[in-house]
Amino acid sequence: MRKIVASPHAPKAIGPYSQAVLTHHVPGTQQLHAAGQIPIDPATGELVAGDAGVQAERVLENIAAVLAHAGMGFADIVKTTVFLIDLGDFAAMNQAYERRFAGEPPPLSTLWHKYGDVSGAGPFSQMGEGQDDGDHMDRRSPPL
Repeated sequence: MRKIVASPHAPKAIGPYSQAVLTHHVPGTQQLHAAGQIPIDPATGELVAGDAGVQAERVLENIAAVLAHAGMGFADIVKTTVFLIDLGDFAAMNQAYERRFAGEPPPLSTLWHKYGDVSGAGPFSQMGEGQDDGDHMDRRSPPL
């Protein structure tokens, strides 16, 4: 089974894709396959102004909205990838990231992409049915 996830509190997809897809490949387990996010304010549809820290916060707010719409949170993410145009922005991005992933953060791959405006994060989450105690979810790390 697959269900399209479209949060009204995150930017609408700007192409022929979904914000995320929730799947049930294994009985009792849901996986969220999410598209990457960029620092677009969903209220205005505009890129947010500011440094990499401000933009990273906006990206993480967008991800939070998609996760919440799927009944998940940052504790459910098992792998992240971040694209930066300037590796000098890593520290600012990392500070925003660290605030969202307190405790046991998932693996992070940070890639430098010198062409175009492609700063974003793509989370992959998995939640076991009946395993939500409000703050902690069963986490597994399948390949992407």
